[in-house]
Amino acid sequence: MIRGREFRLAIVTMLAAAAAILLVGGAPSAGAAEMSVATPTPAPTPAPNVMSAYVWAGPYGEYFNGPFTSVTICESGTANCQTLHAILVDTGSSGLRIFGALNHLRLTPVTASDGSRVAECMPFGSLTTWGRVAYADVKLGGEPVISNMPIQLINPNYPTIPAACTGGAPVAQSPTQLGYNGILGVGLWGPDCGDVCTAPGPQNPWMYYRCKGGACSAASLANDKQVQNPVALLPEDNNGVVLKMPAISTSGAPAVMGKLVLGINTRGNNRLGGAFVYRTDGAGNIATTFDDATMDGFLDTGSNALFFDSGAIPQCDPALAPGFYCPPAGLVLGAINTGRDGSASGEVFFNVANALALAATGNKAFSDVAGTFGGSFFDFGLPFFFGRNVFTGIEGQTTPGAGKGPFFAY
Repeated sequence: MIRGREFRLAIVTMLAAAAAILLVGGAPSAGAAEMSVATPTPAPTPAPNVMSAYVWAGPYGEYFNGPFTSVTICESGTANCQTLHAILVDTGSSGLRIFGALNHLRLTPVTASDGSRVAECMPFGSLTTWGRVAYADVKLGGEPVISNMPIQLINPNYPTIPAACTGGAPVAQSPTQLGYNGILGVGLWGPDCGDVCTAPGPQNPWMYYRCKGGACSAASLANDKQVQNPVALLPEDNNGVVLKMPAISTSGAPAVMGKLVLGINTRGNNRLGGAFVYRTDGAGNIATTFDDATMDGFLDTGSNALFFDSGAIPQCDPALAPGFYCPPAGLVLGAINTGRDGSASGEVFFNVANALALAATGNKAFSDVAGTFGGSFFDFGLPFFFGRNVFTGIEGQTTPGAGKGPFFAY
């Protein structure tokens, strides 16, 4: 789930001013050139299942609370490859999506049974991605290459967006609009739609379309042709991921380096240890009790804040940060998370600070920014992940000692 775009736009002037202040530095001391330089120690080679999760302003300088990584794609069966940077790590969705304008490869289109090309309309919390589906060989970290994996090439002009795709959240237009170059969905599911999209019927959300001659019509699509969570297709570390993020100050940090570790209980670096396992329902939700009300909850790195509704917390000036909370002083709040099978339940605490005051710091990583959801849900966005190892177990995949996903654990 991707949220928070409105806040980022509203405070861009304030952030730019803060950045300008930070760029003013003093001249080096006279003796700086005379200092001896020690021979650098070579950085250790990361384990093959480790990818970066770097929270920073992003390639266009405006994003906050975005964990970014890099992914390599290749024309299937060839060494003609391209590495794409500033890809947003999203545990709230499944599938690799990149802007078609950034793709320099000739990727084979995924086609329907009648030979027409397949496109997808994928709704997120605050945006919709539209574009064709194509096959690519995909490489994550040092893992083996995943061959012929369907990915989405985001292109608002391909070829004509169906009216059914424009009735929800705005359609993504460009990397500069969003602040990143693509989305790496490593969430609870393998195929991004699954069985509900394999056959026509009232339950089909009509995410997939057949496109021919400039026109697209809704279509069912087999699981193996749908956009895929690449982690689920790995030979070994295929049952989920763990995002490891350090704790940060309540005033935030300019940048934070975390790790996206592939697999759960498959290697020494992705052990569950004492983490509690919270199983989800078929929609990917656990039960969250907050302010004496129980609602659906989920853990989502694609959301750059905590999103929940509270009439007791003052909201920010809607002209500056619509929908975000601006309490006069920092708050420490609690909620109770419970697995949908009832096997795990525990209280979690989180902080909520004044969003405008946080923005004024010029920092880009915050553990205490929050806003309204506009519905009966509790979205534990990236702030929840700081200072925790948070696991996302994929549906149908078995984790030793924890059973089959889908689940969250921390």
